Amino acid sequence: MDFTHVGAALAVGIASFLVVKGKQKPNYPPGPPADPLVGHLRVIPFENQDATFHAWAKEYGEYRTFLGKALGNHIVVLDSVEAANDLLEKRSAIYSDRPHILVFDMVGMNDIVLMPYGEAFRKHRKFVHSTITKRAITTFQPVQTKNARALALNLLENKNRHEMFFNMQVLYVSSLLTLSDPREFRFATSVITGILYGHQVVSEDDEYMKLMDHQSMIAVNLGQPGGALLDILPFLQHLPAWFPGTGPAIRAREWRPMFRRVYDYPYEQVEKKMVGAEGVAEDSILARVLAKFSTRNSVPEEEIEYVKLATGAMYRAAVETTWSTIAVLFMTMILYPECQKRAQEEIDRVIGSERLPEFEDKDSLPYTTALVHEVLRWHPVIPLAIPHRSVQDDVYKGMFIPKGTTILANVMGMALDEKTYKNPSIFNPSRFLPKPDGDDEPLFGSAFGFGRRICPGRHFALNSLWMLTATILATLDLSVGRDENGNLAPPPLEFNHTVSSRPKEFVCDVRARSRLSASLLSAQAT
Repeated sequence: MDFTHVGAALAVGIASFLVVKGKQKPNYPPGPPADPLVGHLRVIPFENQDATFHAWAKEYGEYRTFLGKALGNHIVVLDSVEAANDLLEKRSAIYSDRPHILVFDMVGMNDIVLMPYGEAFRKHRKFVHSTITKRAITTFQPVQTKNARALALNLLENKNRHEMFFNMQVLYVSSLLTLSDPREFRFATSVITGILYGHQVVSEDDEYMKLMDHQSMIAVNLGQPGGALLDILPFLQHLPAWFPGTGPAIRAREWRPMFRRVYDYPYEQVEKKMVGAEGVAEDSILARVLAKFSTRNSVPEEEIEYVKLATGAMYRAAVETTWSTIAVLFMTMILYPECQKRAQEEIDRVIGSERLPEFEDKDSLPYTTALVHEVLRWHPVIPLAIPHRSVQDDVYKGMFIPKGTTILANVMGMALDEKTYKNPSIFNPSRFLPKPDGDDEPLFGSAFGFGRRICPGRHFALNSLWMLTATILATLDLSVGRDENGNLAPPPLEFNHTVSSRPKEFVCDVRARSRLSASLLSAQAT
């Protein structure tokens, strides 16, 4: 045997291998086994995806990041705050786009929430940021305070089901509140309509309530963004109704005019007041914009459309997420009564019983504030963030992420990260307090998104939730309700998953903490 030729051939082979290897792209992120052609289409669930993705990330992802495929489309799931910050924050120029979500495009949801990243998005974002900056939202605090007190009073004045309790010579009113109930929906709607449109919601028959009821119904039936089979198999939109999987397309076409009213109706109402006999409307974000329009001879139709979409997006997003968060607040106060009691003791110590909480009290109520942040962490109302999309090839920690990859931030997985949060499934507000009173764990900012797609209304939302929580806990006791047979009925740990995640219906017993707290609400809620 000619070992010289063998050695030469081996050397050439090794050199060729190294050259080819050098030209190969880095490895894709790891992931579960995939089927030929269809990838992970068979195993990716269309409900409760966050739980499945969290389990996969822990099993396959060294960096809590893993890859999925569906008919050739790449999907990378980020299950840790570190990975989300590294990509969606630090490399936001690459990861701020949105994938095309067909079913929502068909229903007409083409505002800033799902808009592709580009000049139109930047214009919308600038408008939203300019109206609800940290400084600007202080002017909204009276509206938030008024509506928080109105909700608390309304809970006591439940005319449908109420009983009288006599305890320690004090008469308390007790209401059986069914969650999700129109009253917390009304609070969520009234706060944002007052600020955006100068409109005060006073009943469940209000047209703005109907608009958001329709919006919620549409969201429930269309499902999670990117979670419909139609988004993976877009050809289904052209098939007849009897063919499996065509339902979302049919519903989207049917509901498009109904959905459009969330953009058009509020604008028309404020404009009508501005050009009416008095020529004025209640102060609001939209009224201020229209006042600027009135100083110009003409306003391009495209600019009017832009204002409709921008304010409509703020309206939709704020109501949906606030409503869901209120339901989580009530659930946790029932399931963790010791946390409710500790917050009430803090409020009593700082504020006393002669007045109601004000925003100026916030710094003096650290546990109550921590409780608000724990509500956002314990069950994020958007457990799987609206998808991002990469606009160019990228490499992260040696893993190749190709252009056009759908990026999913698993917010629920981040909330359950044992490396960050001790016993993460337990509701524990003191985790955010500094030592020695708490565990000094980081606040959960992931609930509001990442990078250039972060929720611009997050400071406003935190203010609304804080005032509502402080008002409720200062004046009311929340406890387990009873079912129709009189048996105690603790809230089941079950949630409806659409654009947001909201607890399934449960019953809550609501009673005034004292006769004085009830009278304070009666005097100050209107």
